[in-house]
Amino acid sequence: MKLDLNTKIKNMDGVELEGSELNKILANALIGEEKNIPAVQAHDWALKLWNEGIIEIEEDGRRLIEEFVQGNKTLHVLAKAPLLRLIKAVR
Repeated sequence: MKLDLNTKIKNMDGVELEGSELNKILANALIGEEKNIPAVQAHDWALKLWNEGIIEIEEDGRRLIEEFVQGNKTLHVLAKAPLLRLIKAVR
C-alpha cells in the first residue's frame, strides 16, 4: 500500500499554508519521537517521506503510523486530522 503525503495543510478558510507539507511534518515527527515504531523503521520512513513524500507500507505499518500520529502530543490538530484521514484511507 502506498501512503502519499505530498499535500499541504489547509487553514480554516481552506487555503493551503506555505511550508506545511504533510510528508515533511510527519518525517520530522518520526525523527523527533521514538514511540511504538522501531528507530530504524522510523528513520527509514522519515527519510523516504522527506525526500519522496510517499512510503510503501503494509497494514501493520499503517496501524503503527496511525497510532503514532494519534498519540503524538506535538502535532497540531490542523496537521493531525488530515494525516489521520490520509492514513486511514490507505487500504
